[in-house]
Amino acid sequence: MLSGVSWITIVKMSENATSQLLARIVGKCPICKLPPRRHAWSQLASTICGDPSFQESLANFFQLFRTHEWMRLRAYQGFDPMRDAVVVYAVRCPDGGALVLAVRSNFDLYAPDELYGCEIIDAKASDALCTQLENWEDI
Repeated sequence: MLSGVSWITIVKMSENATSQLLARIVGKCPICKLPPRRHAWSQLASTICGDPSFQESLANFFQLFRTHEWMRLRAYQGFDPMRDAVVVYAVRCPDGGALVLAVRSNFDLYAPDELYGCEIIDAKASDALCTQLENWEDI
């Protein structure tokens, strides 16, 4: 316990913050045209950004994102809590299909997170991707 707060509570608070972030970014799902209330998300990949030493890696990261090479993109799991990062989330639509979002997560708590890219994938590609991901959370 940390001052009466369990790690499970801290993890749930973090997941809730991510759910709120994704709901705000998505607004209305381009697949079902509804707010993402019945949607679920899972983190696919992450990498450090904003540092020149990571420029080539970041370029490769976005190339994989643009070409929908999701399984190769999953190899990117870089994160440093003291640096900005780009995090890729899969957002599953209950009507079939999914969104894959690249979001800049800023180290500075007062700087807003930014949507860098959104790829819409069909039901078949979504099913293939979603079976490879774990830890789905409701938005």
